[in-house]
Amino acid sequence: MGTTDFEFACETCHRKHPECPGHFGYIELAEPVFNIGVFDLVLLVLKCVCKTCGALLLNTREQDVHKKLQHMTGLNRLRQVAKMAEAKCRVSTSTEDDMGIDGFDSAPFNGGSGMGPGATRGCGASQPRVSRFYGIYPTLVIKAVHEEQDAEWHADKVRQVLDRVSDDDARLMGFDPQRCHPRDLVLTVLPVPPPQVRPAISFGGLRSDDELTHQIMSIVKRNNQLRRDKESDVQAAIDRSRALLQEHVATYFNNASTYYKPTKVNDTKKLKSLTERLKGKYGRLRGNLMGKRVDFSARTVITGDPNIDVDEVGVPFSVAMTLTFPERVNTINKKRLTEFARRTVYPSANYIHHPNGTITKLALLRDRSKVTLNIGDVVERHVINGDVVLFNRQPTLHRMSMMGHRVRVLNYNTFRLNLSCTTPYNADFDGDEMNLHVPQSLLTKAELIEMMMVPKNFVSPNKSAPCMGIVQDSLLGSYRLTDKDTFLDKYFVQSVALWLDLWQLPIPAILKPRPLWTGKQVFSLILPEVNHPATPQDRPPFPHNDSVVMIRRGQLLCGPITKSIVGAAPGSLIHVIFNEHGSDEVARFINGVQRVTTFFLLNFGFSVGVQDTVADSDTLRQMNDVLVKTRRNVEKIGAAANNRTLNRKAGMTLLQSFEADVNSALNKCREEAAKKALSNVRRTNSFKVMIEAGSKGTDLNICQIAVFVGQQNVAGSRIPFGFRRRTLPHFMLDDYGETSRGMANRGYVEGLKPHEFFFHTMAGREGLIDTAVKTSDTGYLQRKLIKALEDVHAAYDGTVRNANDELIQFMYGEDGLDGARIEGGQLFPLPFRDDKEMEDTYKYEYDVDGTFSGKVGGNYMDPHVRKMLRADPQNVRKLQEEYEQLTADREWSRKMLDLEDRDKLKLNLPVNPGRLIQNARSTMGKRSQVSNLSPITIIDHVRKLQEDLMKLFPSYHRGGDGYIRNTLSRERIESALTLFNVHLRQLLASKRVLKEYKLNDRAFEYLLKKLEPSTTSHSPHRVRTLGQSLRSRVVNLPHK
Repeated sequence: MGTTDFEFACETCHRKHPECPGHFGYIELAEPVFNIGVFDLVLLVLKCVCKTCGALLLNTREQDVHKKLQHMTGLNRLRQVAKMAEAKCRVSTSTEDDMGIDGFDSAPFNGGSGMGPGATRGCGASQPRVSRFYGIYPTLVIKAVHEEQDAEWHADKVRQVLDRVSDDDARLMGFDPQRCHPRDLVLTVLPVPPPQVRPAISFGGLRSDDELTHQIMSIVKRNNQLRRDKESDVQAAIDRSRALLQEHVATYFNNASTYYKPTKVNDTKKLKSLTERLKGKYGRLRGNLMGKRVDFSARTVITGDPNIDVDEVGVPFSVAMTLTFPERVNTINKKRLTEFARRTVYPSANYIHHPNGTITKLALLRDRSKVTLNIGDVVERHVINGDVVLFNRQPTLHRMSMMGHRVRVLNYNTFRLNLSCTTPYNADFDGDEMNLHVPQSLLTKAELIEMMMVPKNFVSPNKSAPCMGIVQDSLLGSYRLTDKDTFLDKYFVQSVALWLDLWQLPIPAILKPRPLWTGKQVFSLILPEVNHPATPQDRPPFPHNDSVVMIRRGQLLCGPITKSIVGAAPGSLIHVIFNEHGSDEVARFINGVQRVTTFFLLNFGFSVGVQDTVADSDTLRQMNDVLVKTRRNVEKIGAAANNRTLNRKAGMTLLQSFEADVNSALNKCREEAAKKALSNVRRTNSFKVMIEAGSKGTDLNICQIAVFVGQQNVAGSRIPFGFRRRTLPHFMLDDYGETSRGMANRGYVEGLKPHEFFFHTMAGREGLIDTAVKTSDTGYLQRKLIKALEDVHAAYDGTVRNANDELIQFMYGEDGLDGARIEGGQLFPLPFRDDKEMEDTYKYEYDVDGTFSGKVGGNYMDPHVRKMLRADPQNVRKLQEEYEQLTADREWSRKMLDLEDRDKLKLNLPVNPGRLIQNARSTMGKRSQVSNLSPITIIDHVRKLQEDLMKLFPSYHRGGDGYIRNTLSRERIESALTLFNVHLRQLLASKRVLKEYKLNDRAFEYLLKKLEPSTTSHSPHRVRTLGQSLRSRVVNLPHK
């Protein structure tokens, strides 16, 4: 059967281990036995066929039978046949003509001569009802009830019934008789796996067989005993041996079933059966194939480093000298690889693979200086700076948990990670470990570079928003750097320029008495040419308190940089840069911000001291007033409850309503105190600076540190009575006041009282338990969802299909757009415009007879254009058609969209035309000039743009000119583009372009060129699997 010994050869294939693959054996069983894995299938088949002759209990020529089964295969088909057979028997019970026992119609089954039209062969015997036995350990025996008498059917009896089933009936039940006839569901021969599956363990000269080997030996022993008992013809002994053989075979396959008591190897250890070795998290598939340990990988603790690029990973020298990349020698790299091979210190090489199959281990050579390489050799060189590797943190919940990084070899023994990358990995530096994998081929390396690098994954398709941004110290430094009171001297600005590789400084904001630059000017050195916010007012004000951020053409004009601007938020500066300039520019921006802000904090410093935690007397007085006010409010609620005048909430008792009102009042007290505490602290307070920057903390943290902790809740309500009618023994019975039920009136600086500390720990314990439970539940839910969706992908024809090529959606997301490239939050005012506003915005001036008025385009249209417009009567009809189309678009949007709240109606579209219009105005046009565009030109170009957009969608029904001829495909794509086209028409209406935006021909041409490439890049990558993280949506999980 094979050998696991290095010294002895296999008698079958004459090879030694490990070349011998192993060979299966078999045991011929003395009697058939049930296979525990398919026992339920045996029951289903028995319900479908006659227990005497094996004929199917259905009229196979009835049209209704084939109609119900024509789209069913496999197990579903078998279940349907069993259901129909059972239903036929029940229907037949209602008549008395020619009925057999149990309601089966025996008329068509009279041998062969009495068969009715379309009937199958049958014997007319009455049918027993078959089922399984029920109990703690019911065993693998079938219960047959016939004429109110119970009988036990063992495997040999069932095998006789299944032997009589015809091939045609087997096919109707869903079997392929050539591969698996129903009789094959009962075992007559037991396969024995080779020793490679169950290797013996040798230790200290002793040899110990595997558990499966012992179980097989037990099966052989019971099988031989059954043969001897059958020869002696003692029924009691036969029944006992048969039952033991069936039990041993069943537990050999599955020792965790409910049919038999688990078999034990010894007093404490259970047998690990075949099922347990294959299935589950630690089985062969998930544990050893999908989750196996691999070569060319490393794992160690991670620490932060703001000075490496966002797409880099710091790798220790010890790891870089152990992991290798195989590089084939050619005429271009021969000299470089020869230097690697001859060098004895890093960077060097470990092995040379020759074309003849031999391997040279360079560490064993005495003199490496004489090593020579030939074309075609493969050198396993050390990992060096710039190599691409795959970096991963478990649990791998979404695509951004595995990303490609460039190597930066550094001292010490930890992986160094840029802080902006911690968000998608959900990593921190409290002991987290991460995995690094080195690609072993140029193809793998190319896939990493093109698909998995960090810059390619800045925007998550989950939320259509950045999943990375400026965090922690860099965010704090950005806020302080761009503060209105930050001024920097020449030497500092020159140092910043060196960090950014810039060689030209802007003009200083202050020239005398000495040149000084504002922090905003320094921050502008990092910015690419963008506008933010993307769609500002026509004439934005300059706020005196510097509270509104305004960026024009890459210059920060006013406002401090906070988390909402450079954080991982939709519409943030990072999102705008990604959409306008691409991922590489975002990486450059993040790298520049981190270098500059780290250098700024290094020179200017920032710390939190005790003085930041102490509230002044005025603040404490205000907080005391809030507490007194809340205490009185609670007393009023208690008095109303005692007098039974308290308004009861829906579905609540009086006591529940009282608790809800009191808890709401106490929670509002903490929120009110937090807002007042933040507004009363000094502007330079370190806590306030961090909160306003968004780097750490909230106003609630200041309140809890300096003033009071507030109400402690368990399970969403106040601390319940744990003793007899009180929370702790220190309080009076039936005390419903705020102090005895979890209100902490002191802050962390002053220190909590004993009972407050006890309540505080109760709330903290609940948080820990809740986190642990949600981690388990959401992890299991995520696994089930991902396993169900893992084969769903966007195919090359634009449809969404599964692995069997079954259609899920005609168009991915019904709009065919990549979620990572969608811009949300776009205002859509069209459905809210009334008739007067529609005419003012979109309709031109006409006379009573329908011709152009003499005032048409008077203050917003070039006179030459007006003259040409009025010269051709066809132009009137074209402009009227545009207005009619916009009116129809308004009616369509009112019908299709939710119009409850105007401010909440925001569109998610592949491109933001409003932002591009603003860019065109600021880049190519002048605000004050009259446009030289013709309305007809605008309408024609917008229509052509909409036609061209259809060419971007994949389809197999495309003509030579790129247009789609197939009606269904065209309708599918038109439906996907409807909303975007409506939005485009209302934004680029000719009158708005001329009067509102005042775009000239150069600006309009620039806008159209920007619109088309932006939309082109927003179709989803083909054959990309679809899925997302569930845990991140349910709970923000801490981790080890």
